[in-house]
Amino acid sequence: MPSPRFIFISNTDLRHPKGGWDGYGGKIHDIVHAHFPGVRLIDKLNPPMGRWPRIRSKVFRMAGLPANFPSYAAPRLDAFAKLVKDRLDDPEAEIVFHGATPWLHYQPMGRYHAILDCCFKTYIKVYHDVRQYSEKDIARISGLERQFLERASTVFFTTQWGIDEACREYGLSGRNMVCSGLFSTMKEGSIPVEHLAGVKDQFLMIASDFLGKGGAEICHGFQKLVKTHDRYRLLIIGDRPQGEFLQGRNVEYLGYIDKSSNEGHERLNALYRESKAILYLTKKDIAPLVIIEGALQGCPSISNRTGGIPDTIEDGVTGFLIENSQDAMYEGMMNLVSLKDEAVLSMRRNAQAFASGKFSMEQTSSKVIRALSQDGR
Repeated sequence: MPSPRFIFISNTDLRHPKGGWDGYGGKIHDIVHAHFPGVRLIDKLNPPMGRWPRIRSKVFRMAGLPANFPSYAAPRLDAFAKLVKDRLDDPEAEIVFHGATPWLHYQPMGRYHAILDCCFKTYIKVYHDVRQYSEKDIARISGLERQFLERASTVFFTTQWGIDEACREYGLSGRNMVCSGLFSTMKEGSIPVEHLAGVKDQFLMIASDFLGKGGAEICHGFQKLVKTHDRYRLLIIGDRPQGEFLQGRNVEYLGYIDKSSNEGHERLNALYRESKAILYLTKKDIAPLVIIEGALQGCPSISNRTGGIPDTIEDGVTGFLIENSQDAMYEGMMNLVSLKDEAVLSMRRNAQAFASGKFSMEQTSSKVIRALSQDGR
């Protein structure tokens, strides 16, 4: 039986990823390409959002009126569909869609697959205030996505939590859904955790959205910690914090580190190895890779139970799962700094072993290839 042909479609630039989702899609493309030579990549299909739908939505929300969701207005979904039709040149090829919602107005003629973090209804609840949007418009988008997912040959989700959410929100059986799993999108480079000589009295926060990832609560909790543990530092990477937080005691902003570059990759891994823990108190997240990337270098995390995060931390073993508050963050840091060296080393070893065993590209690769291969049909 001949090997199937695939076309991989994305609305992002998979060769120059800006974030975890772009990087994840690029790695999945590489997995498919390595097993099925000749896979064609069609990326950067991202039509501009209409100015008027965006303005209208903002005005309605500011006035306290239910607004449409402009990113997936019908004209823009039509534009996405047209871009796909114009670029497709192999009607017999199976399509692998990076994401689902942009492609809802496109009607594939044959088999297709999709890669998701979560469904649209979960996404809007996590990242937006759903009360600001029209129930009718949310129902329109959700109804289209439900059909799209139900008709797909395979829908890959990064976490089981994402699958459970989609099935609950859309009343789906999950028969065609696969938990492809998470893995680090950074280059290989973890080293065995053998001693504590390199671990400094510092905590690490990495976030592209300082406030959205709990920056205020983390900083307040840290300021409480340094009242009794004044040797500790808080290092912040990514989005620049507001001035009041930068003026806090022992807080240092390191700016943005490009982990796709060799220099950035090495610097970030060194910070993971040197830090007591990653602090992550997110309000807006599905499945952050930073926790996995840190664990691969032996760095535990202190984080809340949002989205798929509980799948990435064994509470008290590879880090701490806490409630979403500054007091809980303070208590989590205190729990860690109170541990003896032997217990800290054990947690660092556990974190690395857990991440290496559960979140590997090899595991994801086998699941994806098995689902896409002829033998898996």
